[in-house]
Order: sequence, then structure tokens, then C-alpha cells
Amino acid sequence: MLNKFLQLIMLVTILGALFAPASVMSGDIHSEVGTSAFPFLKINIGARPIAMGGAATGLADDETALYYNPAGIVAFKEKRWIGGYHNYFVDMQSGFVGMIFPLDENNSIAGSLDYLGYGEFIETDTSGRRLGTFGGADMVMAATYSREFNYNLSFGVTAKYIYERVHEYSATGV
Repeated sequence: MLNKFLQLIMLVTILGALFAPASVMSGDIHSEVGTSAFPFLKINIGARPIAMGGAATGLADDETALYYNPAGIVAFKEKRWIGGYHNYFVDMQSGFVGMIFPLDENNSIAGSLDYLGYGEFIETDTSGRRLGTFGGADMVMAATYSREFNYNLSFGVTAKYIYERVHEYSATGV
């Protein structure tokens, strides 16, 4: 009986040693939630890049290059556009629209608009009394330039104006 008890204690100790570090370190995953602005910029666009977990920088062979790798838009020799809309739960909505304009054989420009609307929330005071409603939204306006130097080398740059608003608070970034 004592032998089985010692085996049980040993098993619990070994399992505890194996799983304790994971549970202790998992607190770091979300330790900075809510401490940074513009988290909506992490929302990916395009079915293939989303399926790849956002690892699409090296692809740059479709219109999503406008979002992931601006150097890739120079590959298009005719005007192209991309658009997407998502209606999430709790009235949240997001969308992305972009246009690519080739200037000549080696240069392209593009513009895009990305937004996320949070819907409407009920505002209350500390006693739970309803004060009204408020909403929030995020938006990015971007302008892109791309140049192809040769078949193996392209350069692209994107300038972005970022705006975020929740209730009466807002923030901007460039």
C-alpha cells in the first residue's frame, strides 16, 4: 500500500514539474493586452494569407501584396483592385478596398482604405444607470509606390494615416 502511495506521489510530482512551467509562462502571453494602440492592424486580409497565418510577405503575387508587401504590386501591368467585407459578431464590421495603378512598365502606385467598426455600446455610470450609447471605429488610409529595378529586385513603400476612435477618445498615427 505504501509503495502505491509513493508511486502516486511521484507521478503527481513529475506531471506537476512538466506542466507548471507552461502555466506559469502563459501569463506573459496576455500581459500587455490593452496597453497599445491600433491592434486592428493585426487583422489580415485575403483568404490565402489568412489561411497561412498572415505569413504572406514572400508571396506578393496577387492583389493582397498591397497589404503585405508593396514591392509586389509592380508585377501587375494593368489596373487591379481588391475588396473585402466582414460582418463579425456583436455588430462589428471590417472592410478593405485597394486600387493598383501601373504608371509604366517599372512603376506603380496604389491606394487603400482599411476600416473596422465596433458597433454600438451602452454607456452606463458606476451604479448601472444608462447614460446613452457610444461607438468606435478604426481606419487606415494608405498610399503606395512600387518600382521594379529588374526581374529579381523590386522596391515598395507605403505611407499610412491611421485613425482610431472609441467614444470621445481618439488617436492618430502616421
